[in-house]
Amino acid sequence: MSTFFVAWGQTVRGAPIDPLPSYDQSWLRPRSPPRCPFEHWGYEFMAKPPKPNAFPPSHVEVDPDEITNLLLHYSQHYITTELKPTARNKYSTFEVLLAHIWRKITTARGLRDTEELSTMVRVSVNGRSRLKRLDDTVPPPPSEFFGNLVLNAYPNTSAKRLVEGGLEEAAGLVHEAVAEVDGEYFQSFVDFGAVHGEEEGLAPVYDSDANVLSPNLEVDSLLRFRFQELDFGGGGALAAFLPTWVPVDGLMVFLPSLREDGGVDVFVGLREEHAKVLRQISHSLD
Repeated sequence: MSTFFVAWGQTVRGAPIDPLPSYDQSWLRPRSPPRCPFEHWGYEFMAKPPKPNAFPPSHVEVDPDEITNLLLHYSQHYITTELKPTARNKYSTFEVLLAHIWRKITTARGLRDTEELSTMVRVSVNGRSRLKRLDDTVPPPPSEFFGNLVLNAYPNTSAKRLVEGGLEEAAGLVHEAVAEVDGEYFQSFVDFGAVHGEEEGLAPVYDSDANVLSPNLEVDSLLRFRFQELDFGGGGALAAFLPTWVPVDGLMVFLPSLREDGGVDVFVGLREEHAKVLRQISHSLD
């Protein structure tokens, strides 16, 4: 998406498109024979019957008016001097901030004492750099590839342990889950498509979600989006943009902040009753 927007801005200004987005998918091919060492039923596609260890879709639907959007700002100073030291500086900004907000939303939803309830975050993982790490038998995707090359990681734990275990433990869950979606996992998914792609009724798991994801969350990160290179002819680069109103409880988007103190802005969709609590506790470190 970033490659496309940068090229769009160059086109608007009459500048040559550099680099040219690539639509070639010849490198995206299964192994011979295909090998699927990872489970994709119930994680990328709905399984019939459902897998016992998979994450069931949300079936809770509420009036969209009950869901509000809020924007939480976390300055670079707060992230560097408060959050990361709490996690012993082991993890990235994304991992630490996601772990922090995951814990706070779980508390705001009133789930912090529910030991038997599992909570997870669906994390979008970019496969471009991961596929480049495979052996020489599989060609890497070009960095300018324009297309969907994203799968999901699913850090999960009980709601009670998430809150009581602390920020470092939660950030570790995020880190480990994302690390597991590596190049081999992406290639396994490509091979899975070769084996099952012609089957009828193949439905992505997230297509069946209702508009309340609780006790779960979903996050997309635009922190590596090339905003600084976007210029649509107005004389300055576009720094960032916000989603429009999204009536989905549990959806989050991470954006580089426009404020002078830098940091990250986090767009959150949440039921109004829980959003009121989150506004009060969003920066507490307990």
